Amino acid sequence: MRWKPLLAVLLGLLMVGLTVGSAAAMSSSAQDPHAKVVVMKELPTRLLVNTPTRQVFIFGDILIDYKTNGNEATILIKNTTTDKMVDVVYMTSTKIDNSYLLTVRDSSGANYSIRTPINIIAPD
Repeated sequence: MRWKPLLAVLLGLLMVGLTVGSAAAMSSSAQDPHAKVVVMKELPTRLLVNTPTRQVFIFGDILIDYKTNGNEATILIKNTTTDKMVDVVYMTSTKIDNSYLLTVRDSSGANYSIRTPINIIAPD
């Protein structure tokens, strides 16, 4: 399935966010013994568009629109309830020897890079 690389990228981004959020939550919980635990519910998920160059997912109230040409990709993240853009993520993939350098930049300007054996944002 063509959307597996996209899902891997999204899960990687979510893990980075959850790690940062967990670290922040742990430090605040240690300071506040009355802090409440929040349990996330399962979100309904739908795949709306699935082509070699575009995938559109809905996770609960969040719409994720992924477009790629193989060298560059864009992920638009939008709240469907408020119709507001949450974030725009830009990705580039550069071939280096026998691997690829995937660079991810979000709308705040934060950059992340990872070296992979395959071109994760390739349309096929």
